[in-house]
Parts: sequence; structure tokens; C-alpha cells
Amino acid sequence: MQISVAICTWNRASLLRQTLEQFRQLHVPAHVALDLIVVDNNSTDSTKHVVNEFVGALPIRYEFEREPGLSPARNKALDVTRAELLLFTDDDVLVAPNWLAACVAAYEQYPDAGAFGGPIFPWFPVQPDPVLSAAFPMLARGFCGTNYERTLGPLDEELSPIGANMAFRVAAVGDLRFDPRHGPKEAEHRGGGDELDFIERLRQRGHQVIWVPDMVLRHYVDPSRMTLEYLRMNTEGHGAFLVRRNGVGTAPLVLGAPRWAWKRAAAQLVRYYVLRAGRRRRDAFLALHDYFLVSGMIKQSREQARVQANSPVA
Repeated sequence: MQISVAICTWNRASLLRQTLEQFRQLHVPAHVALDLIVVDNNSTDSTKHVVNEFVGALPIRYEFEREPGLSPARNKALDVTRAELLLFTDDDVLVAPNWLAACVAAYEQYPDAGAFGGPIFPWFPVQPDPVLSAAFPMLARGFCGTNYERTLGPLDEELSPIGANMAFRVAAVGDLRFDPRHGPKEAEHRGGGDELDFIERLRQRGHQVIWVPDMVLRHYVDPSRMTLEYLRMNTEGHGAFLVRRNGVGTAPLVLGAPRWAWKRAAAQLVRYYVLRAGRRRRDAFLALHDYFLVSGMIKQSREQARVQANSPVA
């Protein structure tokens, strides 16, 4: 059985080295031929040198994707793989030794499924501020932490694997590709969501998504992501993703964004300052979280309105 694992990376050579070192502990079933693909998305550091360090120790190969963005990098992996099953993970994870074997066993039990995914547990080098964690659940989860606490089997429609720990049956994917509008792109912080959009479209083609509880890994949470500024960018990015995917509906627009969004953003910002003055720090950050989310929606709505106004059709 030919299986590929794809790691998309950009300027994180030291973390990538740690991830690849952990792959040396991976159990590969006897009937599996493993192909480890590292997709370099325009790195300017020593990424290629790190990959070369593991030639001979791992069945590794280097691919370069010039177009910036996680989605183009993931699409590169889809374009170059010749495997029947393609697993995606990140450049800052520690996979469990039986990670691959668990996915292979699930694939053999559900050979007609389109996608597979498993738990992601956060790996904190230092513990985050507990008040920030309470107000921003994505921080408490390590941003991509996921555990549906279910047995092996199909996931409900509203649940999906996360990009750091997902796999696809290549025949089911066919010509489907990740949408570059959604995924992170170099220094821009546009939030994630490209994998959610991709899996949703895969489901629309009639393919099941299987939860694999033994397909476990840990995801590194850089201390720089534990700041309020990073949480602002992350939350605004998610708000922007919601607008890109779902639009703004039929609500009346004011300055290119829904009127309700302006009202909600103003109300939550005022609420934040009132709560902060009252030293109710956790409640204040909860209000700020909502303000950031709606702000991201407003910014994306206005950007789309600007593009539409400048289009030849308009």
C-alpha cells in the first residue's frame, strides 16, 4: 500500500527538524510503502538543508511551491503524490508512534471513505495566561486542539478534522483542491479554514469523514501566540473566513458592512471598557473576543464591497 505524508512548511527549520526527528520513531506497517513529502512554501531559512539531513534516515523528498500560502502548498502535495492515501500534518508537531498505523487501520476498515482525522493535543512550552485561555477558547486548545471523544467511525456533518491531523483517499479527492482564499499566507494572518471548506466540498460529493481516536499527535504552541495581539489577529482572521465562506446575507449595509455588525462591534467594545474598569478581567476579554470576531467580519465585508465596486461588471 502506497501512502504519502505531507508536511507543508514556511521558515520554521528548527521546529521542522524536531518534527522529522519524531518521525524516526514512527511505526510503519509492513505492507505500507511510506513517502514523506516536505513542501517548502518559499522559505528563506535552512529548510532545504534540514530536509537533506534526514535523507537516508526517512523516505523523504523535498518539493518547492513558489506560490505563497498554505492552500497552494497543500495542493502541491495533492499534485505530486502517487499514493492512495495522503496524510497531512504540520511542521511543528510530535506524532505518536502508532499515528500512521492507526490511520491505515481505519482506512482499511472504511475503504470508501473520503477523509480521516484524529485528536490534536496542545504542546505548551510555557503555560498561557489562564484568564486569556478562559476568554479565548482557541488559546486553551492550542488553536488547533481537537478531541471529539468518539469511537472509530463516521463524524457528524457539523464536525471535521483539523489540518494538522487529517488524511484523504486520493481517488475520492480527484480534482478537488484547497481554496487559496482561505488558508494562511506568509506574514498575513487570515485565519485558517481552508481545510474546513475542502472537507465540506468533499462531503458534498457524497464521501464520509471518519474519526480515528488512536491517530494522535501533539501540536506546538509558540509563546508568541499567547499574546492579546496574536489573539486579535487570529480571531479577526476567523471572522474574515466566515464572510469569505458564507457571505454577508441580505442585511442592510452601512459603509460596506452589515449594519448589525457595526452595532454589535460598538456595543462589545463599550462593554469591554466598562468591564475592564470594573476589574472583571475575564468578562472584559470575552467581550473583546466578540469585538475582534465581528471586526474581522466588517473588514472582510468592506474589502469584498470595495473589490466588487471596482470590478469591470460594476
